[in-house]
Amino acid sequence: MRGQARSRLWLALLAGLSLCAGEPDAVADTLDLLYIDANVDGSSGGHTALRLGDTVYHYQNDRGYTRLARDGWERFRFVYNDLENRSIDLVRLSVRTEDAERIRERLNLLYLVQSRQVEHLEDLQRDIRLLKSWRDDEPLLMPGAGFFAPISQSATLSRLREQLCEREGPRYLANLQSRYRHRLQSLRYQPVHGRSDASLAPDRYPRYPLTFSERLTDVGARWFAVNAMQGGWAVAEDRLIDVSRLLPPGQASLTAPERVVLARYREQLQATILAELARESPAGGPALLLALARLEAVGATLDSGHLLVLDILPSRPASELRELSAEDRAALIMLAERLHERLRQQRAAALSSAEPDEIAYQRLELAGSELHEIEQGLATGRALRVSRDAGPPEGLGYIRPPLPTVGHAELDHWPRQAEEQAAAFLARLRAHYGYQLLTRNCVTELARAIHSSFPDTPAIRAALGAYIEPGAEQGFIPFRFFELARQRYRAQAVRHLPAFRHRAIERLLAAHDDWLTAIRESMTLSSSVYESRAGDSAFLFFTERQPPWARPLLGSLNLGYALGVSAFGTLSAPFDQGLRLAEGLRGALFSLPELAGWNIRKGSFDELTVRAVSRDAP
Repeated sequence: MRGQARSRLWLALLAGLSLCAGEPDAVADTLDLLYIDANVDGSSGGHTALRLGDTVYHYQNDRGYTRLARDGWERFRFVYNDLENRSIDLVRLSVRTEDAERIRERLNLLYLVQSRQVEHLEDLQRDIRLLKSWRDDEPLLMPGAGFFAPISQSATLSRLREQLCEREGPRYLANLQSRYRHRLQSLRYQPVHGRSDASLAPDRYPRYPLTFSERLTDVGARWFAVNAMQGGWAVAEDRLIDVSRLLPPGQASLTAPERVVLARYREQLQATILAELARESPAGGPALLLALARLEAVGATLDSGHLLVLDILPSRPASELRELSAEDRAALIMLAERLHERLRQQRAAALSSAEPDEIAYQRLELAGSELHEIEQGLATGRALRVSRDAGPPEGLGYIRPPLPTVGHAELDHWPRQAEEQAAAFLARLRAHYGYQLLTRNCVTELARAIHSSFPDTPAIRAALGAYIEPGAEQGFIPFRFFELARQRYRAQAVRHLPAFRHRAIERLLAAHDDWLTAIRESMTLSSSVYESRAGDSAFLFFTERQPPWARPLLGSLNLGYALGVSAFGTLSAPFDQGLRLAEGLRGALFSLPELAGWNIRKGSFDELTVRAVSRDAP
């Protein structure tokens, strides 16, 4: 019964629930300070961010250091306001266009510099994994290799091979293969630090030498790409999606203008491939494999008349895949309807422009991949992959490149060296950007970053209307800093974006304005809007919109309920790995502030469900 009620509710909300309810307009030079309400775990103290136009900058605690994040407003609001069910308050700051641009440039510089530093750490950690795979004689995980099936043949890559032979000579690919084989067999691990600049200056872009993993990935991908061209390998059947089958019959066929755009894109991809083979840009091997896979997809589209795109959803371990429930299926059916329209829009955007657009084409790939995944899941009931990664498609696959034969002593020693390198660099990151609850957190670092956009304190006052010392006057607390900014900066009116659950309930009450509905929706066990999720902790009553005098009473009931779940979890621990016990204990922990009249916990929502019922979900 409850599942049927939830499905009816989603259908009702589908008619008009908007992700952007109450969302303020933004233009390129607007500056908004954001306070994001608290929720469980790392967000229990709230959060602060700065919105410049349609871009949001905010600091997060990442493995013990503060990291500057840069997100599009649509995605940021979707994650915090909908999935994490946290209300957002915004105050628009009155600043000159040139000052807003100065802040944007400074934050972009800080973001790019720190992102490169973190990428370098990830490369050092990838060294460890690749060296251990080499030591253990295991295949190596390679970006781009997963797109291809060496046992199948591609007419497109066979034609490309013939063109290369005509243009560069019959031995061109064989010579390239020999060159890459020699480079692979010459590879040795060498620590990159101690002999190079390992700069952590926050405003100077670092130039690190290529790590072992970067060199191996680049050359290994090139070696694999040449093998694919020599063998005329096709894209693997399970990595190619026939978009035409996902469209209504009248829209399935390619139009003449679409064929023209795709023919131009094929020429562009061929030119990119030839240029990359000639110039060998650093770390360009995976991009070469992606271009080859897309060339095959475009060529197969033009040959067959069916719109074919790569499946760019990432592979997931079986333990991470989402199994479909009955409620998932109801949400998926609604989401599929939306994605059919999004696929049509992305097809028009990618295939109607005068010149090929790589970004638009990747959006078409993503729309086709997600819709194909959903329809396959509905047809088979199998696990579901979902991705919101905006980066380039990875196409991970395993290969066995011709690595050199080295002694066991070296193969045992190199991973330990790599671990020492990665650990030392991580320690430096933590020392430089170290997170401290009171003195270096999401609030203080954002304030310092904004201040560093200007040469001195008088310039800060001239630009913002006041200078607020980072962390002073309890300004390390997100809500307190927001209040200080609202009072002292040149601030306009505060705007409020209610959390997803609040918007859903308000819409429900508009249709059924009675006290029974309000009571039902105030409890987790009876709510038709919310369903308890792992990680939300065990609780019975929502307290965030209750008057302060009622919270201690409801908090005590939540505490008793959580302790009861913990007791039952003690008995079920041998069967559920202690998950119920952990949820009960966390529920008790987050009930304690409610006894004092404070609310932290608000529950959260599943991306699949929110995207199904929200028309503007990213």
